[in-house]
Amino acid sequence: MTGRVCDTHVHVFDAERFPYATPRRFTPGYAGVDLLRQHLCRIGAGRVVLVQPSVYGQDHRCLLDALASLGSAGRGVAVLGPQTDGTQVAALDAAGVRGARINLVVDGASDAGRAREAIARVSAQAPPHWHIQLHVDLPVIGALEALLLASPRRFVLDHLGLPDGPSALGSAGWRALCRLAGTGKVAVKLSAAYLCAAGDGAALQPLVASLARANPHAIVWGSNWPHTQGTARAAGADAGDTEPFREVDDRVWLAQCSEWLAAPGLPASVLDDNAEALYGF
Repeated sequence: MTGRVCDTHVHVFDAERFPYATPRRFTPGYAGVDLLRQHLCRIGAGRVVLVQPSVYGQDHRCLLDALASLGSAGRGVAVLGPQTDGTQVAALDAAGVRGARINLVVDGASDAGRAREAIARVSAQAPPHWHIQLHVDLPVIGALEALLLASPRRFVLDHLGLPDGPSALGSAGWRALCRLAGTGKVAVKLSAAYLCAAGDGAALQPLVASLARANPHAIVWGSNWPHTQGTARAAGADAGDTEPFREVDDRVWLAQCSEWLAAPGLPASVLDDNAEALYGF
């Protein structure tokens, strides 16, 4: 792994060594550090951010093992539960964790009230230099705008705030997201394009362009490797059945985003520069 290209959103799964939590919403297959390295080689990335997946709950052993293997090339984003104590947080920080994730989408409960409660709790638990990563949708982002602006924390929004394709451009939630990015307090991940639009993500160009106009330095790139089914999961599927990953060529999305952010006066390395600053590489 070489170079400054950074994939800011991947997950690792190794149920044989690190059993999944029960109950859980789904059961992914194997996607260990060996396969992660192959993914990073394919896209030409030398840096990576591991995000704690919901199937591990607050058990960070798999994430910590992967970070130890990756060394200085890896950073992490943890999930802090109500019982997570200061000793555990300190160990996560020492291992390279630089943020705490709040995921309300996985349980189908992406509402502003729950988000406010979770932000208050996690803000009290996390070290001051950590950001808070929010996996919520655009209506919730709009409802949280004042809270995020008033907080001393920096925030990161997953998957472009989950817009429903380019039609989200004129929505109140997207306008709030761009205003937040414009302040520099909130960064936005260009990740999991297939969750935001059908096809290879080309339809998202107007959204990425509007975000870049708001603040090109508030944008980072991510793949969401190894691409769990998410919203494509079959209704009524047994959570205990191992599901296949999506087949996604992440090189396409990376090339598209890099092309869309090419502008006079803006360095070609802007996505890498932004990730370096956000995660402390």
